[in-house]
Amino acid sequence: MSIVLVGLPGAGKTTVGRLLAQKLGTSFADSDEEVVKTSGTSINEIFANSGEMAFRHMEASAISRAFAEDVGVLSVGGGALTTAKVRHQLAGKTVVFLDISPELAYERVGGDRGRPLLQRGGLEKMRQLAAARRPHYLESATFTVQVAAQGAEELVAQICAHLPTAMVVEGPKPYQVLIGTKLNAFLPTAIGRQVRKVLIIHPPTLRAVALEIRHVCQTDAEVFTFETPDGEAQKTIEILQQIWRQLGQERFSRTDLIVGLGGGATTDLAGFAAATWLRGIAWLALPTTLLAMVDAAIGGKTAINSEFGKNLIGSFYPPRKVIADTAHLTTLPQAEITAGIAEAAKCGFVADPQILSLLEAADWEKHLRQVIEASARVKVGIVSADLEEKGVREILNYGHTLAHALEKESNYHMRHGHAVAVGMVFAAHVANDLGLIGAANLQRHYRLLTHLGLPTTAHGKWQNLFHHMQVDKKNREGKIRMVLLQGIGDTTVQVVPEDVLARSAGKVGLTV
Repeated sequence: MSIVLVGLPGAGKTTVGRLLAQKLGTSFADSDEEVVKTSGTSINEIFANSGEMAFRHMEASAISRAFAEDVGVLSVGGGALTTAKVRHQLAGKTVVFLDISPELAYERVGGDRGRPLLQRGGLEKMRQLAAARRPHYLESATFTVQVAAQGAEELVAQICAHLPTAMVVEGPKPYQVLIGTKLNAFLPTAIGRQVRKVLIIHPPTLRAVALEIRHVCQTDAEVFTFETPDGEAQKTIEILQQIWRQLGQERFSRTDLIVGLGGGATTDLAGFAAATWLRGIAWLALPTTLLAMVDAAIGGKTAINSEFGKNLIGSFYPPRKVIADTAHLTTLPQAEITAGIAEAAKCGFVADPQILSLLEAADWEKHLRQVIEASARVKVGIVSADLEEKGVREILNYGHTLAHALEKESNYHMRHGHAVAVGMVFAAHVANDLGLIGAANLQRHYRLLTHLGLPTTAHGKWQNLFHHMQVDKKNREGKIRMVLLQGIGDTTVQVVPEDVLARSAGKVGLTV
């Protein structure tokens, strides 16, 4: 993630940039310094001998080289954004506007003879530059930090507070996963300036949020909305046909984009709509539930349900970017947080014991951001190694063999997280029965899930659920295969005999 600092002379871009790069453990460059180094002459001499236009051309070239070399933090000259080419180069970057008053800026650098545009005109000239350049700063900025009397270290802290945690899902089409708060400012660059039309797909509860996002993105693109039913009821061919109809009526092309705003069901639906329109257009995942942030929105699994089971009609179609704004979690009912945390627990059981330790704490909700990031990191790593679930990605289905059957049997009235919790206990019993794990690991499932407020038993007829499990995507040659633990963070995928399945089903409350 390239971070670019912009602002008037005197805003502290170079000093702050160096400290920021040091804190983030990345490289730093200053466009003015690069121009001087490349040309072998001072900026004053370039202005005097060749003029401002020549300098701006050299400046734009220096910025291009910095991006080509993947410089982590780049400070650009105060007038760099007056060049259209530079403004175009900043699209898709994290641009921080250090907003300083012209009076304070002049107080800091007004006597600097190395700034040719300030040598005549004094404070009034600085005010003129501020008025002319400010619209460009604001247009390009991802976010703004006010510069007053604080030191560079405090400015760096303020910038870091705005920055999301960034991860990259590797593969044929790499993309970023951003996790943070108040991330709407990142939307325009995530969408891209080449996009002319955007369709935001969202459930009724997020109507106000969709309109807010529509306002944020409206400057560069024409934005439409499509309101879905709640939950799994939206993942049907009928709803998908309605979306296709709107895409056709609004003449969406291959350069346009779909936004999935909502929980896992919405991102599943939006991604599949994007995958199927014109054989594939870009889409952006904006997960708003805990379950979607730690699991559903990451990995490019897109799907709708069918009469035979959950997610049986779909494709692997990665988004352009995932932006998980944790501010949405503050408005979620506690029941949604509880249901969503089951997928985080799953990541702990199959890959990262530290997640389990965080969740076992009495005040686990205080560590929610850390849990989200750790769970997302697990999924990002696994998906990067196996996008199409031909190998290691199967372990992310821990607990899901029974969970999907429970959801189907309840006509999707049972929450996904609740079903996964029961499914993990079921899988733990299977593993214990097969001698793969001992009683301690089995009991850890019960203790943790109960501590989190999740169910460990369910009601239903085993034969009905077994019927649903027979169409599970992991099955081979008509035999049920399950993800099982051999220890915390140590998994295997095995065919499980029917008698073992039945015994374990009885242990989680099912009628055998």
